Amino acid sequence: MFNRGWGARLKDLGQDLTNIEVNTILADGMTGRKMPPYPEALYDIADRYAHCLVDDVGLDLIDFFNQARALEDGRAPGGVTSASDLQPQFMAGTAVPEALTNGAEDFRRLRWAAKAVIDHQKRPSPRDPVLEPEVLTIVNRIHRHCGQLELMVGKLVEEAGANDLIGVDGDALYRKLRDPKIQLPDAPAVDLTRIRKIWELGVDRIVLQSVLQLDGDIVFRADKNLDLKASEALVKAHREFVELGVNQWRAMFELLANLMGSVFDRLIPGR
Repeated sequence: MFNRGWGARLKDLGQDLTNIEVNTILADGMTGRKMPPYPEALYDIADRYAHCLVDDVGLDLIDFFNQARALEDGRAPGGVTSASDLQPQFMAGTAVPEALTNGAEDFRRLRWAAKAVIDHQKRPSPRDPVLEPEVLTIVNRIHRHCGQLELMVGKLVEEAGANDLIGVDGDALYRKLRDPKIQLPDAPAVDLTRIRKIWELGVDRIVLQSVLQLDGDIVFRADKNLDLKASEALVKAHREFVELGVNQWRAMFELLANLMGSVFDRLIPGR
């Protein structure tokens, strides 16, 4: 009988092969490590996003989270009925909330915070910072990705019934990860792929991007602030990685075709 688990994996693989995306990123630093277990990767993402909003934007994230919790608990003052009514405060030297978690609730609060910053930049007050375009691009990324992660994390917990490694702060998470009695719940391959991409991108700046679609469309993007002539070596490296990606894409297509052939051979012997 056909294994539905394998079927879902083949479907995920087929969806991943509908396009190939190659990004060239300017990073402040690199650790050289692969993605850790997905609960830790989720916490890393939340922590990086929080530090970006605090360190690069100057948002008082502790105050904003307190406002958000009051709204969620029905304790918000009069006139505050939705996330759009929350008021971001900006000051230097603030800190990231100590109890930040990798749960859906904190990804929602980070999404609200990023949206508040974006809206505030449309009508900033004289005493508040005006963000550079590249910083605002990252804030938009935080808003978009936190919306995706909020839904994804909520679904992971719902489907698992319970997940002791989600919705916990950093200290509790690392203690649980060292506990041999706690098993890491499975996650769909498509979710792990999305988490890995968001984790790898972090808050770094994309300067070159190539997207190749299965239907033949090809899109090339370059940061308008990048001097392409002065960055010839970077452009060359990007071109070489696009070629490498296309070769890998072709190999994955061949692998998928062989897997599908094997499945049909089992379902219809002697076809």
